[in-house]
Amino acid sequence: MLIKLTKVRIPLLEIQYQLFGIFHYILHFSCSISTFDMEFVTTNSIKTTYRKFGNPDHPAIVLLHGNSSSSIIFEPQFVSVLQDYHLVAIDFYGHGNSALPKDIYFSSVQGLGEQVASVINALELKQFIIYGVSLGGHVAIELIPILKDLKGIMISGAPPLPKPFEVADYFKVDEALPLAFKGEVSKEEANLWGEVCIDDNNKLKGLIADLMISTQPAFRDNLAQTIAQEIGTDDEKMIIETTELPIAIIQGEMEDRINNEYVRSLPIKNLFNQQVHTIANSAHYPNLEAAQQFNEYLDAFAKHCFDSKL
Repeated sequence: MLIKLTKVRIPLLEIQYQLFGIFHYILHFSCSISTFDMEFVTTNSIKTTYRKFGNPDHPAIVLLHGNSSSSIIFEPQFVSVLQDYHLVAIDFYGHGNSALPKDIYFSSVQGLGEQVASVINALELKQFIIYGVSLGGHVAIELIPILKDLKGIMISGAPPLPKPFEVADYFKVDEALPLAFKGEVSKEEANLWGEVCIDDNNKLKGLIADLMISTQPAFRDNLAQTIAQEIGTDDEKMIIETTELPIAIIQGEMEDRINNEYVRSLPIKNLFNQQVHTIANSAHYPNLEAAQQFNEYLDAFAKHCFDSKL
């Protein structure tokens, strides 16, 4: 496997997304951002982009976004109580500036896990936890038995799925759900996606809509095929119920895309604080909608995992 690291400096305003919503949100917390380091990992000629922030000599938090999103949703974490950690936010294949391989396996949960592992190995991370939201949470679960230096995972909006599974048992089936697996989407469809993912912030709804449109449509087509053909998935329920690693689950109070009762019923050995933590005034993206409370909880979980007082 050939891995090459490339570092560039990209002004945020030059990135392809419409960023007004997230800038407004960040500025609401009296933060100021000009640029972040964005780097590329090339593995077997396939490019993965990621952005990083914080202290590379400190323990790392790897941040994984959801389907039809990007690493940019984690900027409220970069300017927070978490900034003393080494924060690494990865763009999945077909998202952000990452390439999309032709092989549909690399749009599967396990294929994306291999992508994440390649970045972690390239950066030589030796002490890290993972936070994943939505699709990123499923990827985080699948990485538990693979990454020997992983210290714990935190997830939201990602019900650990058995194998096989019925979609209606774990996700809300409505007019928005098929959009997660539809290639080309219209502006109206993307707006609907923003509406169902965000509780009460029109600018963040617009951001999520714009990110959906900017995602390569073939990724959603590929993801749908991998699910239908049971390619690149494991029994996530078994993994999360049997692992000895610390697990944190955080849900937006208004989250209705998934079966919350199922998530709360899981017998997880080392569930942080012995409960699923709920954050008020947020839905599918608590890291965006209620960043301060989210960051404090992630910081507490990180300290627990690292036995550290950063």
